[in-house]
Amino acid sequence: MLKVNINFVLILGIFIAFALIEGGSLPYIACYGMLSIFLLSLLHIIVLKLLIFVQIKQDEKVKETGDSVKYTIIIKNKAFLPIPYITMENRGKSIGKENKSLIDDTAGNDITIESEIRIFTRGIYDIGNMNLKIMDIFRVFQIQKNVNLKAEIKIYPKIFNIINTDFKGSDGPRKFIDILKSSEDIYAIKDIQKYKPGDSLRRIHWKVSAKQGELYVKKPERVSGYRISVFLDMNRDNMKLDYKGLEEERIIDFCASLVNYLLINDIKVRIHVNASKPYEFDINTRESFNFFMEFLLMQKSDGTKKLEEFIYENLFKQDNQSASLVICHGIANSMASTLIKMYNSGYSIYVFYKSDHIETMQNISKLENSNIECFNSCEIIEGKNSTGGFVEEDVRESV
Repeated sequence: MLKVNINFVLILGIFIAFALIEGGSLPYIACYGMLSIFLLSLLHIIVLKLLIFVQIKQDEKVKETGDSVKYTIIIKNKAFLPIPYITMENRGKSIGKENKSLIDDTAGNDITIESEIRIFTRGIYDIGNMNLKIMDIFRVFQIQKNVNLKAEIKIYPKIFNIINTDFKGSDGPRKFIDILKSSEDIYAIKDIQKYKPGDSLRRIHWKVSAKQGELYVKKPERVSGYRISVFLDMNRDNMKLDYKGLEEERIIDFCASLVNYLLINDIKVRIHVNASKPYEFDINTRESFNFFMEFLLMQKSDGTKKLEEFIYENLFKQDNQSASLVICHGIANSMASTLIKMYNSGYSIYVFYKSDHIETMQNISKLENSNIECFNSCEIIEGKNSTGGFVEEDVRESV
């Protein structure tokens, strides 16, 4: 696209009209001078567009949310003509318009731009998709040159360390991982034993007890072969006031961090994702975890089903003696009632929430009074403050 300076065109028109009307050598010299500037500017801008090239260098192609992305843009001038004025606009997805106005008075020089930008949302970003606006030496013409170098950067959820600190359990302070391991999985039974006073009634093996005529209880394997279920809420209604998507990213970061932590502790996980299309992942190896991270790379909160309905539909897929972890933004009244019913039916429920809204905090109190463990996700992640906030967006560049 070629744009012309309207003011210059008007002045040129006045000079031509004046020369035609008045005549004489002086008006015609002025007229020819303006025409020469017009033609030289046109030639200059065409040559610059044809002989200006862009290169981009990036050290890393994979980052996590909130990380700094560094890259170098080199504008190579093969025209051996000065570039009086050039503006570069990065049009990469969701990066925003990264504008730089550059002035170079020396012909044949390359322009090097060191850029650093922090990206806070997951996705694949093309930092090589740029639009150059170039002006000639007299600023009569402006021409655009689109550049697409396909320099992609993948932004994955950030993996934080989970703090295995003391939390108030139903029977006193316990370590976080011990709270999760306290639930049992019938698929990890190694042996049975006779019932002893103090054994949990939920561990009674009814079939064996009926045959033997006395009570027998199951002896679960606490770590090896252990499996729990995770319900991740990606309902779009949770993010109505989250214009920049940061609240969503904090929940996804926590989910990825928690699943990674459980995997390190040899705990198998089945993840149920409440999105527009329900997803289910079994995480028991590093490869399966990486596959889940690829899913999170592009999946956004687009679900329409309420979380309590989603959990009810998936209850039949798990045994009521295996733990269920619920990861969500906030807790509505209907959600709290559903979780309490599940707990009273024998399910082990653990809730991880982010919102400090008054309704959520009231329902958290209800859940804790019903002996359901609740955790503020920001308090058990190392590297976040109490509100889970990121610092403000930081963009730096130098020319």
